Amino acid sequence: MRHLFNKKDIWIFAVLVLTALILYIIFAPSGRYAEAAEISVNGQLAFTADLSRDAEFSPEQVPAVLFSVQDGAIAFIRSDCPDKYCIRGGYLRHPGQAAVCLPNRVSVYITGRGGTDEPDMVAG
Repeated sequence: MRHLFNKKDIWIFAVLVLTALILYIIFAPSGRYAEAAEISVNGQLAFTADLSRDAEFSPEQVPAVLFSVQDGAIAFIRSDCPDKYCIRGGYLRHPGQAAVCLPNRVSVYITGRGGTDEPDMVAG
């Protein structure tokens, strides 16, 4: 009677399973989710936007800037600045991400839960 697996096959399978487990541990999601976006105008916190509800809004101080919240992400969607870099930045959804409209002095910073809001790396 012939066996379906021999010892070599079992060792290869065990190594593959162990490798997959190690890769999962290394690359698994960190558990950090965007919860809110802090909107600042002229360096002062103007308000905090809840990212769990889809909406469009403008800061009272700068009505020319329009934000959109969709599916837990936020983006500049309108601004009267000349280059529109803030709009081209797209949607921000991960804690620690930020975008700035320099001519209007408006910034948005994503905060989260399930981890720290500390930057992953600081260059300097």
